[in-house]
Amino acid sequence: ITVSTSIGDMTRVATNDDGSQSFENGDQISVFAWTGNATVAPAAADRVVDNAINTLDNKVWKATPQMLWKDMTSTHYFIGVYPKFDAAVADLTKAAYALDPANQEKADMLVAVNSKGMKASENPVLLSFDHIMAQLTVNLSFRTQFGGAAKVTAVNAVGMADKATVNLLTKAVTPDATK
Repeated sequence: ITVSTSIGDMTRVATNDDGSQSFENGDQISVFAWTGNATVAPAAADRVVDNAINTLDNKVWKATPQMLWKDMTSTHYFIGVYPKFDAAVADLTKAAYALDPANQEKADMLVAVNSKGMKASENPVLLSFDHIMAQLTVNLSFRTQFGGAAKVTAVNAVGMADKATVNLLTKAVTPDATK
């Protein structure tokens, strides 16, 4: 099984000269696949592909471990997640998310769900990623009425959660308590 990816607007990934979004060489995604019901993600033991880490290498996604079809006739369903999960995900409807302030570039979670399904094929599985976290942009501007240049030493965002539970199948995010 191989994958090809596309990305919606407002993401953390690279923006090309034409304004389109793309992953960068070395980016890693987690891929999950199963057969049966498109709307019910099975437990880890019943998945065809369970957190196979795909690394972008010269515009080609390379999976570790190799992703294989269960059989040639079953319809397979797929989920892709950026950034990759470092640990196993027991329940795809209750994936834990935690913001790492030291690595904010990886804080933007992108999720792709291929619920149309696909039977074994030589063609790559299309994973169209959506940004599921909120983006906060702070623009500070000052009037000159006080004279001199303004100096900002810190900006704090309040009322935000740094942990959440994510339903990877529906892309719904349930934040934990806010700070």
